[in-house]
Amino acid sequence: MGSNLFLIEYERPADQSNSAKEKRISYAKDFFNKYGMGVKNMKYSDSNPPLQCIMTNSTCYKGTGKMQVKGILWHSTGANNPTLKRYVQPSSNDKNYTQLMNMLGKN
Repeated sequence: MGSNLFLIEYERPADQSNSAKEKRISYAKDFFNKYGMGVKNMKYSDSNPPLQCIMTNSTCYKGTGKMQVKGILWHSTGANNPTLKRYVQPSSNDKNYTQLMNMLGKN
């Protein structure tokens, strides 16, 4: 589930319990079912999980043609947190893990 991946791999809060994960999943399901990405009948289920549903119903997936990357969009998360380590942590198998952790610090 995308919300768990984001919770564990990117946000990395102190509370990563199953109840915290389930709460996040329920929020994601509610949001997705309410807004449905603007695609009629695009509701997910156990056989059509959210990430798969979003990915396979996008215009990119459905073949609008090859895209050219034009840049990166930076945006605010709306959180009052000036430290990058809150949002970015290297993978433990990254060859530069120690150097990156020294620069970023542990979340």
